[in-house]
Amino acid sequence: MTNDSLLIGRALTTQDHRAQSERKTSQTISELIPYYEAYASHEWRLSPRTLRTYRQGLHRALKVLGSISPEELSLQSVLAVKSDLVARGAGDYWTRNIINSLRSFLRFCRLVLGLEVLDPESISMPRIPRRENSFFLPYLCIPAKLIWI
Repeated sequence: MTNDSLLIGRALTTQDHRAQSERKTSQTISELIPYYEAYASHEWRLSPRTLRTYRQGLHRALKVLGSISPEELSLQSVLAVKSDLVARGAGDYWTRNIINSLRSFLRFCRLVLGLEVLDPESISMPRIPRRENSFFLPYLCIPAKLIWI
């Protein structure tokens, strides 16, 4: 092979990569959800219930985000999703599920599709407030000495 044919081969390979990346970026999040579900089901072995919850969470996030590509997702847009959920009275667990679904989808985009997307670890998870333990109150506890007398 001559140097010219090597250069042409490299140029074609570069053009192929550009065309593939352009195809990838033209797809929206909603178009990628079926691929994400199939991959997560078979490769990550997520349960059908988890997949259903993640699908619902992604669709809920897309109500706020609109039709965007994964590369357009930013910390500001994730904050907009969180704000919308709080404004509409969503519970702590549901908010956490939606954020988890976004993080899982971003992991898929990075690892499987090779897209340059927001780092999933940079998205902070909402804290779940601790509940008071109402069935084990100190004044209801009877010392063991009194029970066995």
